Amino acid sequence: MFNCEKYNVTSKKHRSFKKMGLKVVSLALSASIVLSQGLLTFAEDGVKKHTTGEENLVCATGDKELTPESKKWMEENMIKTNGKSIRLNELGLKRVNEHRKSKKQKQLDRKVIKQIGDEVAAEMPDSESTSIPTSLRSNNITVDQEANEITLPNSVDNSELQYFPPIRTQGDIGSCTAFSSTYYQMTHMAALEMGWNVKDNNDNSNKFSPKWSFNLVNGSTDGGSEIVDICKLLQRHGAAFWSDFPYIPSKSNPLNYRAWPTDASTWEKAINYRLDKMGYISLLDGTNTPITSPDSAILKPVKELLNNGYVLNYSTLFNSWKYTTIKDGPFNGERAAYLMDGYEGGHAMTLVGYNDDIWIDVDNDGERDIPQEIGAFKIANSHGTSYANNGYCWVAYDALNKISSLDPTGTNTAINPAKRGGIFKDRLVWFTVRKNYTPKLVAEFTANHPHRNELAVTLGYSSESDSSSPIKWSPYSFFKAGPYAFDGTETACDASFALDFTDLYTGTDNKNGKWYLKLSDTSASANGFSGVLKDFKLIDKQKDQVISFTGQYPPPFDRSSVEVGISHSKDIFRMSGWNILKNLPAKRFGAGVIGLNELVYVIGGTSYVSNGYTTSKVYSDEVLVYDTLSNTWYNRTKLPVPLAEAQVVTLNGKIYAIDLTSGWSAPNTLYEYNPGTRLWTQNYENLPVKKKSFMVSLNNKIYFIGGYNQYSDMIEYDPVTKQINSKANIPVPVKDFAAIAANGKIYILGGDTADGTQKRIQNVQEFNPVANVWNQKANMPKGKNLFKAATLNNKIYTFSSDSAYSSTNLSDNGYPDTIEEFDPVSNSWVTKGNMFYRLQNYSLGTHNDRIYFAGGEEPGSLTDLNVFASYNPAPIVNEVPGLAEAESFDSASDVCIIENCNEGGKYLDSMLDGDSMDYYFDVKESGVYSVSFRVSSSFTGNKLSIMDGANTLCTVNVPNTGGRQNWTTVSTNITLGKGPQVLRVLNSGNGACFNWMSFQLSSKVITVPGKIEAEALSSANQYYPENCSEGGQKLSWILSGDWMDYNVYVQESGIHTVAFRVARAYSSAGGLQLQRDGAVLCSLDIPSTGGDEIFTTVYANVYLKAGFQTLRVLSTGHDWNFNWMEITK
Repeated sequence: MFNCEKYNVTSKKHRSFKKMGLKVVSLALSASIVLSQGLLTFAEDGVKKHTTGEENLVCATGDKELTPESKKWMEENMIKTNGKSIRLNELGLKRVNEHRKSKKQKQLDRKVIKQIGDEVAAEMPDSESTSIPTSLRSNNITVDQEANEITLPNSVDNSELQYFPPIRTQGDIGSCTAFSSTYYQMTHMAALEMGWNVKDNNDNSNKFSPKWSFNLVNGSTDGGSEIVDICKLLQRHGAAFWSDFPYIPSKSNPLNYRAWPTDASTWEKAINYRLDKMGYISLLDGTNTPITSPDSAILKPVKELLNNGYVLNYSTLFNSWKYTTIKDGPFNGERAAYLMDGYEGGHAMTLVGYNDDIWIDVDNDGERDIPQEIGAFKIANSHGTSYANNGYCWVAYDALNKISSLDPTGTNTAINPAKRGGIFKDRLVWFTVRKNYTPKLVAEFTANHPHRNELAVTLGYSSESDSSSPIKWSPYSFFKAGPYAFDGTETACDASFALDFTDLYTGTDNKNGKWYLKLSDTSASANGFSGVLKDFKLIDKQKDQVISFTGQYPPPFDRSSVEVGISHSKDIFRMSGWNILKNLPAKRFGAGVIGLNELVYVIGGTSYVSNGYTTSKVYSDEVLVYDTLSNTWYNRTKLPVPLAEAQVVTLNGKIYAIDLTSGWSAPNTLYEYNPGTRLWTQNYENLPVKKKSFMVSLNNKIYFIGGYNQYSDMIEYDPVTKQINSKANIPVPVKDFAAIAANGKIYILGGDTADGTQKRIQNVQEFNPVANVWNQKANMPKGKNLFKAATLNNKIYTFSSDSAYSSTNLSDNGYPDTIEEFDPVSNSWVTKGNMFYRLQNYSLGTHNDRIYFAGGEEPGSLTDLNVFASYNPAPIVNEVPGLAEAESFDSASDVCIIENCNEGGKYLDSMLDGDSMDYYFDVKESGVYSVSFRVSSSFTGNKLSIMDGANTLCTVNVPNTGGRQNWTTVSTNITLGKGPQVLRVLNSGNGACFNWMSFQLSSKVITVPGKIEAEALSSANQYYPENCSEGGQKLSWILSGDWMDYNVYVQESGIHTVAFRVARAYSSAGGLQLQRDGAVLCSLDIPSTGGDEIFTTVYANVYLKAGFQTLRVLSTGHDWNFNWMEITK
């Protein structure tokens, strides 16, 4: 029930107008009616003028209607926030507790607040309080205990925070969507994350430029833009500051909306501010009047995000707004929109606050209609400070309804005119910005082309043994270019760009590889306009290295492509289990993949062939074989006929293949391959199973599951006796599922309902072929269809979906790319990670301890791939300190001979010159280690080295021990940083044998991020440690000129926050500096804290490069104490 007292308003029968005479009320009503009219006129240039009653404004708009493709992208890539729990962040909790304090209610516990970007929970929990550790509990009420009872403040205004930039104008350019999302929303969200103060209107170094986002997506026309295009751009490229790419609010010079930045520094700086999380809130619930009071449920997620400090982008038909004037209270005389009557002026604006106490006289009768007329949102417009309330305006909650809550029947045409619609067009968009983000690897290049819209740019990556990229990353800006040079003119010019390689960098565990830049001229016909690649380099932000392409640059290209690559090693930040292997010899999708006898077979499949005008499919009869020991591809005997979508299984040392594609004209013929004779034979012609059925093998039998129009069928086939049997029907008929055999059973996973509703289901159905019975097992985490599954070590792994239609199951950002593991024994699911790359129609198969992925398509395009990769869900990770067996490598460069060892276990026998093995390591502490190798040899001149990419970390000589198993131990020192990493053992010479290596910590190095006690210094000119009141020790009576050095290992390059815990008994000038190699990273004053044991914390942000280094704390003042410093990222 609506609470009048809660919202500081009175009902009609208690309204303040009751003592007013009829004449006064009538006059006020007449005036309000006049003032409420939003009049539309046209300027000479065709731009509409809009009046809110006081002034005429030249109001460019420019928000484009979302296309069906854009709506689908939102559903698949943004978090639909309706129905999800939104928890409190630091600011949100502060506001709620201030409100509770005013109500004399108990404070909520701050220990369970969420970080910005993590407030939106995956599901709406009943309660999560049981998951809170006891150590985090207090006498305060936890957020979780009152998750459903949190009372938000009556009003929030984020425009008053230091994070929201000043009101500015888009002028007569149709850049409203860019202005709202980039200048207002992104500036605010970045400032909120980073703590910036952006209120100074003369400082453009901390405000993002709408020119960046508008010019890069508008197709070089002043025709507006849509929010999805801008989100894609900001997600991939970040945003440029206004100072780097100034916005000029006039279309009189077309370069103001056509020019692109042509210097790499602008692009590179923008990368640091890529979007992180994205989501949207729908204001449609299927009714015409979802809002009847400030307490209406559909408003709750919007208010919760605003309370947390967020601002949101929304679309409207601005030129059809109707206005009135607020008549009392603190906002008396301010302008408010109370309905939208028409379809004119697609416009994007920014939602900055709400107020549940404002009364807006929607029906202009001078009476407070409670609760329908109570409450409004505050919005920021991009029409300068002359608009409405100094650039802001109120929007009545009731205006969001298609039919006003004051007239639910819709008969009052004054408030329910024929063209009335909800003033917000369905979706409100929110996003967050990556905090202190630093790219791992950047591609910088210079190119020239007279028509940038004809230039396609892709980044790529391959294993070190290849010369072309099987996986690619495409910038978004080049998709939205117009037929102009990079600077927006009609004369070709050079331009330098910087693009972020990080998305390809972090997806796999390959230490060494090649990084590519590909430029393509995509003109449909010869027009004499060619492109030129003039420079390409890599900027490694982790290693502070610049690696330039040293080969010969290709000649100008017209209706063709050029690709250049640079070999470079990378750091490993997590163990993903993924490795890119040598490319498939041919591009394809829909092939069958199966492992047998140290070989992986890729059988049949489909490829695309283009003649320049049309693209068609070609079906393959090829059989490609990958040797897992030598990383080499071979051809085997071709199939008797091409198989477009081959399904393959192994039984009794043979391979069986069939194509059950729907619409495939060939009969359901099962083919049999004998690897001994390398011959294919026909096992069964026209097998009586259904098209689109799924083939698996178990217990020397082949099973065909489901199929077109027979979704419950289960057919068992014996390929030796040719006997066919029907088994128990599938309990829940499904299609587009995945099926796999594991642990002696067959499992049907997920799929679509077979009744035509295309509802994804989570069911896991288990079939016992011996007992001929079905059982239901634990549901999948989410429903999936058209996905892939594999079994390894009696566990089942599910991979990303190929689904082409939208579904609410896709509303969780990134879910289609996740990997889940199912354990049939414990009947439980866990999430393992993500796909290394977004693929569609890929193929997979298992061999030994790996799952192999072959080919596929780029989602949403007719582009086939030749990618070949392996996934190890449980890689061997060797802990340091500790012992690593020689045979525990993850991959090797060539065939490794593994033999039984006379000391127990296995060893690598008689290695050849250049042999190398890559090992996963998890280093527990940074420091100097003693590393010992157990080796033998019958020869001299052998060496073993541990390599980190191209860097040699240590080398030992392998002596002639007089025999292959006459073992000896040789040792040296190695410096290793904390964390996961892939290191390579490289053999030099012929004949060395390798049993194991062990690591023992000799001396520690402090790891950053981490806490560094003041007394943990490596050296100092002088220092005085004493016991500290906060525990441990402190350094006391530090004088000006004193210095303390700390040896640290920084895990990742980037901006770090350094917190210094200090005390000072009395005021004194000076403080401290943090230095590295003589360079000052930051300077801070140390305030008087009132006592030697009264500590405070002072902060600074510094850029730290990855690796081992010495940080110096230099005192620039007298008489202060130092407890610790903590460095976070």
